[in-house]
Amino acid sequence: LLARGEFETETPEPTGYQTLLILGAGVVGALSFAFSDSFWFNAEEGEVYAMSALCTAAVVWIMLKWEEHASEADSDKWLILIAYVIGLSIGVHLLNLLALPALAFIYYYRRSANPTVVGGIVTLVVSLIIVGSVLVGIIPGLPTLAGGFEVFFINALGLPFDSGLIIFLLLFVGLIYAGFRLSYQRRSQLLNTGMLCFVFILIGYSTYLIVPIRSSFHPTINENNPEDVLSFVSYLKREQYGSRPLLYGPQFNAQPDHYEEGAPRYKRQDGKYVEILPRGQEPGYADADKMLLPRLYSYDPAHIQEYKKWVPDLQEGQKPTMGQNLGFLFRYQIGHMFWRYFGWNYIGRESDVQQAGVIGPLSPSASALPERIGGSFA
Repeated sequence: LLARGEFETETPEPTGYQTLLILGAGVVGALSFAFSDSFWFNAEEGEVYAMSALCTAAVVWIMLKWEEHASEADSDKWLILIAYVIGLSIGVHLLNLLALPALAFIYYYRRSANPTVVGGIVTLVVSLIIVGSVLVGIIPGLPTLAGGFEVFFINALGLPFDSGLIIFLLLFVGLIYAGFRLSYQRRSQLLNTGMLCFVFILIGYSTYLIVPIRSSFHPTINENNPEDVLSFVSYLKREQYGSRPLLYGPQFNAQPDHYEEGAPRYKRQDGKYVEILPRGQEPGYADADKMLLPRLYSYDPAHIQEYKKWVPDLQEGQKPTMGQNLGFLFRYQIGHMFWRYFGWNYIGRESDVQQAGVIGPLSPSASALPERIGGSFA
């Protein structure tokens, strides 16, 4: 679809040579997963990543179909289908949300007669806002709001369990109806399409309801017991895994100077929601021990040893500098953990050893078999 779109800007119909190029590009794209190291690894395990890759590939293909039919009156149906697949993918893995900025650029350059750099920047910002809205506002946000309704109506007004949830759902459906009614009154296609996309994201996201439904039957494996809306929110927020400082936080050798109480947790008891005590404790750090993009944050001794391997001048008793912090970011996180994997998929892998590098003309193992195959005498 991409290659055909490029040739259609030059001639109405591709020539024989252009047709071969289009077919060749299609074959390469279609077989990319067949030779992808990461995809083969994911396909051999009972995990979510292969399914997530399918969802990502699907939304990109659907967006290219929209681009092909964008001038037609009913082209927005492709955008609504994308919203539905993204909603479904939330129940698989959140990685699919990273495709949204790329889809936004396709939309912008197809709709804009005179695309500009400023327009591209605005498109990027808007797409990131959409990602954040789904990641924070929809996935944990709506259930959290429903949980607040539930606690208020049961504890403050004395209503039976799930009354607050039902009232929230009625109000929420009413707001959606009001949004559609407003779009019809103003004859706004953009608002109507946006509302439809929002609703279809929720329809796809509703697959998550299998978690509280299954938990209510008390199976043998029932982590966090997410059978009501409050415990379900804890499950969605992955509270059992703790938190990591992504944008701002302490370094690995920072010492906590105080402790902060965590968010309240509730359980059902005697017709009310009773807070579970004591609350969890979160360590707090002085501002002097924090920095932007803290990459060297873990106080696990094994992690500290790895930090020293990648940042040789790192001293355990001293606060890491921003240069050391960024050095670890570019050497390990971007270089070793991103570009190396990227090279495995599109260049080649030296061996099947975990820390193997990218194969190349100067690589000593460029012409050798993988280690486990070469050492086999079967």
